Amino acid sequence: MKRSMVLVLVILLLSMSIGLQTATAAEQPADPETVYQSGEYRYGIREDGTAIIVKYQGKAKQAAIPAELDGHTVTAILHGAFYGCKSLDAVAIPETVTEIGAQAFHFCGFIVDISIPDGVETINDLTFSNCDSLTTVTLPDSVTAIGKEAFAQCYSLENINIPDGVTSIGEEAFILCMDLMTINIPDSVSSIGEDAFAACPYLTVTVGEGSYAEQYCIDNGLAYIYRSTE
Repeated sequence: MKRSMVLVLVILLLSMSIGLQTATAAEQPADPETVYQSGEYRYGIREDGTAIIVKYQGKAKQAAIPAELDGHTVTAILHGAFYGCKSLDAVAIPETVTEIGAQAFHFCGFIVDISIPDGVETINDLTFSNCDSLTTVTLPDSVTAIGKEAFAQCYSLENINIPDGVTSIGEEAFILCMDLMTINIPDSVSSIGEDAFAACPYLTVTVGEGSYAEQYCIDNGLAYIYRSTE
């Protein structure tokens, strides 16, 4: 009973610390000077003439982000654009999008699965944190970095494959992903932050023999298996 109470207290403290964090990822799409309205979307126009989603104002259960707004190709989603959209259980991101800001889908508690379009290079800080119902995430080969707390407290996330081009995984990136069973970390990863997989009780990490990821698992007491070379 005492151990159970201690575990609950640890989880609560970790949850509180995550909620108080401020996004710090370096690669962020810039705020536009002028904001326009098109249907359920507020957007800005970037220097290259493309559009950036500033805020989604809809109430639908499913949202298909348009590839174009008023003649401007949508290439980015601003930080916090879908923050706290409790109604959404599915979002389709167009292939035209190459940048997604921090906290863009933070606290979207009912989204079940999401695919990141090819061309996105960074999963920024807290981008999908607290997406409680998220079970499946598809990351494209273009991704090279996963930010701090990017998938923190995605309690329902069961497995994820990290693309070969990823070189860094931020601290607490997958903390409190309570249902996370497997994650494949490629040999390209040379940096993993503190507590990246803390409080993931069922996790087994797939690594390359002699890789940075293997040593990280050893140093942090994480269960791991070697990737098949066949």
